Amino acid sequence: MSVAFDTHAAVKRLRQAGFDEGQAEALSETLQGAVVGGGLAAKADLAGLATEAGLAGVKSELGEMKASLASKAELGEVKLGEVKAELGEVKAELGEVKAELGEVKAELANLASKAELGEVRASLANLATKAELAEVKIELKTELTQVKSDLVWLKRLGALIAALLAVPILRDLL
Repeated sequence: MSVAFDTHAAVKRLRQAGFDEGQAEALSETLQGAVVGGGLAAKADLAGLATEAGLAGVKSELGEMKASLASKAELGEVKLGEVKAELGEVKAELGEVKAELGEVKAELANLASKAELGEVRASLANLATKAELAEVKIELKTELTQVKSDLVWLKRLGALIAALLAVPILRDLL
């Protein structure tokens, strides 16, 4: 699209502003070259820029981002599953330790002599102590805190995926 530029009016205005004839004509010609042939875009030129190919490229990039986020979400779910499995194993081990302690308590109740108590004390040394159980409890709490953190992260990731899925729909509506 071409734009009209009145060089005569420009020279006249520049002369009134204090430019001499040569300066006014040189500046007017320079401006005319910039405005008419300098590649300035009109509204109609800019409207044609939003082509379907451009939008398809953006949609393609959004699709790639969506796939990447989905992949990361799957990795997060796998990690969460692994942590849950490990927690299940620790709980099972704690159950076994509790069962063994229960058996030891029952044996202590049935002991008759101090010699038998000495043997029981030696076997108790091989079992998990209260301090070891406290350490396991602390580890379980730490793991549980990490699982909660992972769940919050996955929730936010899900919201981001939902927002990215809504962008093409909104763009189509507009």
